[in-house]
Amino acid sequence: MSILGRETELAELNGCLDDAERGIGASLLLLGEPGVGKTALLRAAVVTARERGFGIVAGAGIEGDGDFGFAALARLFPDLFESFEGSGRRENGGFRRTATDLANFLEDMFPERPVLLAIDDAQWLDHSSAETLRILAGSLLGERVAMLVTARVGVASAFDSLDSRLLQGLPREVARDLLGHDFDARSEDELDRVLAATGGNPMALLSLRGESGWFDVDGTIALPARLDRALAAPFINLGTRDRATVVRVALAGPVVASIPDAADDLESASRCGLVNTGAVLRHPLIRSAVLARCSRDEVTHQHEVLAAAFDELGRTLPHDTSWLDRAAHHRALACVAPDSAVADELFASSQRARARGAFVEAGRLAERAVALHRDPLARDKMLAQAASNAWLGSDLERTSQLLLQGAGLEHLDAEAHAQWAIVRVQAAMWVDGPVVAREDLASV
Repeated sequence: MSILGRETELAELNGCLDDAERGIGASLLLLGEPGVGKTALLRAAVVTARERGFGIVAGAGIEGDGDFGFAALARLFPDLFESFEGSGRRENGGFRRTATDLANFLEDMFPERPVLLAIDDAQWLDHSSAETLRILAGSLLGERVAMLVTARVGVASAFDSLDSRLLQGLPREVARDLLGHDFDARSEDELDRVLAATGGNPMALLSLRGESGWFDVDGTIALPARLDRALAAPFINLGTRDRATVVRVALAGPVVASIPDAADDLESASRCGLVNTGAVLRHPLIRSAVLARCSRDEVTHQHEVLAAAFDELGRTLPHDTSWLDRAAHHRALACVAPDSAVADELFASSQRARARGAFVEAGRLAERAVALHRDPLARDKMLAQAASNAWLGSDLERTSQLLLQGAGLEHLDAEAHAQWAIVRVQAAMWVDGPVVAREDLASV
């Protein structure tokens, strides 16, 4: 498979597949700005790997999934993920144990074939999935596995330690072909100005293709605005049903396809070119372009619709608590005022995440619950749990912030008070040493 102007990058990806076939193992991080072609290259690698007989596991981070511990791994490996629930991953080796389980699972899935694990938009992976995959990437030496990951440049991710390639814009001659414009001597200067404004970004160039006037009245190209308008144009004229479907996909991602009776809605909405029948947006930037054109009431209503749909899935599939977590998440986002019942749901989600060893996500959920609960006793207990989760998730900075926020808590029962004291002493031991930690212990 070829991509205009990307021969060097494709050769490097093929080299990673070669290494996997030889049992050397390989991993590569493709970095770049939105629209530069990361996803196209990853898809090309998947097509090539499939033609070469590789086993393929492909997935993507989803914006908005950050509060769902192991959400990405659950989508990639649903059978393996079932064993995570309540397994106490932290106490039994944590992410490293999960990565080992994942490596063994891949070997069982494809016992006689090399494997390509392709992860798009890694900057949006939930913390627990990202850490597990990072550890796996570091253990591929001697394995018949290639891991290819894409992420936005300038956004920190768990994969920053991998070998990486920064994707640049397309060169002049390729950009000329992509624009599809009949250039003469006069317009060569215009091409220079276009390249200066777009950096050769393929998506930006395509947004200009076919337009008679590339420049605004001040002689510049308002590129972000142009891209935004181009991406959102099909959404503006949608009917009520299709508009609602696109908004739900923008808010919840591919899980929308699991909602009963969603297939017909997705089939109808897919005709506009913004989403496909699997509830995947054609490009990640569509999400912000769509939501920017929705009123707060419209977004709130669709969060409520999603919460009700996920509640129903939770009742239908009681063994899969992820639907209850998603229902609580969307119900919380629909709140316009404190709501203790919703806060209790979020805290229950936090407890389930903690049981799986997804401590960073558990801490975030507990903090959201604190903000929504009306009862001071419940808020203080949830704050103590949030601090404990931050500490167990090795986020010392957040632990310190929560300890400061909770200084002088007055509404703790004996269990929560003990938990709070343990976190205080552990943090003091780490930051200030054993002497200060002993003094802190004496004061609680």
